[in-house]
Amino acid sequence: MAKHVTFSSSRPLSGQCDCGRSPFPINISDISCEGCWVEATGDWEAAHDFLHLTIDERIEINGKVISLDGRKAWIRFFGELHPTVVEGLGRAA
Repeated sequence: MAKHVTFSSSRPLSGQCDCGRSPFPINISDISCEGCWVEATGDWEAAHDFLHLTIDERIEINGKVISLDGRKAWIRFFGELHPTVVEGLGRAA
């Protein structure tokens, strides 16, 4: 069984979100193997069943919006990030 790794930082990671309209920048403040909290520059229009994330200009993964709170959204990944990848993102922040 893979260990559960979570990264949280006061300095967010940069990212891009593409959910059917033109891609827009996001900040990622919490990330785990299963998903992440992101903040957009404006309010989310709606929960999306499918979106594509680019995390820190090097990791791409698909997911869906599970929870919305104004400009913040909890994204659940389709699949998981490897714990080593999450640890590496923590060191990069």
